[in-house]
Amino acid sequence: MLILIAVLGGAWATALGVGARGRRTRREITEARGRARVCADALRAHTMELARRPDLPPDARRHVEHALGVYADAISSLPEMRSAEEVAAFGPRLRGALDEIAGATAAITGVPAPADPFTGLCGIDPAHGAPVTAPGEAGPRALCEACRDAFQAGDPPAPRMLFEDGGPVPFDAARYGPVLRPDQAP
Repeated sequence: MLILIAVLGGAWATALGVGARGRRTRREITEARGRARVCADALRAHTMELARRPDLPPDARRHVEHALGVYADAISSLPEMRSAEEVAAFGPRLRGALDEIAGATAAITGVPAPADPFTGLCGIDPAHGAPVTAPGEAGPRALCEACRDAFQAGDPPAPRMLFEDGGPVPFDAARYGPVLRPDQAP
């Protein structure tokens, strides 16, 4: 009887360990997907800003098309990725497309390209696109038109949140790592 109880206790302890490992793995993949998705949204926003330029040279169109292809690949493949390592392996493609668009924009505007993928985008959610206010004008962050209007109406929008270490953090405070956000220390 004692042996049976010991076996059942061991099985129970093993099941608890496997469950905890599975939860940790699911949390890690969710966090990695969230970080990659916000970078993909920043890529799309920057790409659309470049594509809307009336002075877009024909050779820059190739950069726009490539970046939109990377964005489409990210959106379609991220939900299918089953490990944080798979998401991390996609990171260099996202970073490369962000750098390509930043370089093309810098070539047209003459303004050096920032390393931070969120520079020049709404501080509430980079998917919103270019801001119409600077930080401090209508709040602590640069705001797109819709976020500025909400702020002025007395309903300040909350920044896009990601999960990190099991809790919510604003998208711009998450740990992206040096591939996705070179301005952050590893």
